[in-house]
Amino acid sequence: MVEFVQYRKEKEQPSIIRQTPKCVSQTESEAQERELWSSCDETIYQLECWTNQNGVLESPTGTGKTLSLLCASLAWQESHKAQVELNKQTGLAAALSSSTLQSVDLNKISQSLQTATGSSWGSSEFLVPRIIYASRTHSQLSQAVQELKRTAYSHVKSSVIGSREQLCIHQQVQKLTNNTAKVHMCRAKVTARNCHFYNNIEEFKKKSEVRKVLGSVVDIEDLVKTGHKTKTCPYYMARELKSDSDIVFMPYNYLLDQK
Repeated sequence: MVEFVQYRKEKEQPSIIRQTPKCVSQTESEAQERELWSSCDETIYQLECWTNQNGVLESPTGTGKTLSLLCASLAWQESHKAQVELNKQTGLAAALSSSTLQSVDLNKISQSLQTATGSSWGSSEFLVPRIIYASRTHSQLSQAVQELKRTAYSHVKSSVIGSREQLCIHQQVQKLTNNTAKVHMCRAKVTARNCHFYNNIEEFKKKSEVRKVLGSVVDIEDLVKTGHKTKTCPYYMARELKSDSDIVFMPYNYLLDQK
């Protein structure tokens, strides 16, 4: 059961193009799984209608919590993407119609487009939200990434945030047993430009787009494998991927730790 508690006031119902979460693949979901999917979907859209609100869902082991959360949240995100695209088209049409065909003023059209971009296109109301998927351990995150790969949303851009312990491939750093020591040595080498893996990042970015090399859905193993193959730093590669990701996987402590 999902219960919503009003903390402040109800927001105006958002005019979002709502999309139904897409089923995973060939197998039919069980009744309990379908109920959870429906609950996740409804929770997300209800949260948009209320301010300062959280949703809590509880379900037994094996009922498809990971898939339900991923598919429901990504369907909601796609709804926002569709709304952004619609707003872009509307803004472009309005900008172009402001200049008559009899006297085309390129400067006027440019100003109209900038106005449209600065107002409706660029406002936070129409930005596509980024999804943060947090879990306790890296193994749980890896499992979630693998689940995402087999859904109908395997095309979305993802990234995973890991520590240097999981992502650093420099032999001197990896030999250290203390995680704090690894962080200090890594930072020292990066500052002094003594890590060739880090130094190769910029060159790697010039030769090819990081996203094209790694693909859409990326796991820690993918980052490490590509890092060894291209002699580039997986830790900083993950940072590059984060900037254009639709969904970011990370441990809880990355959200809770102010550092």
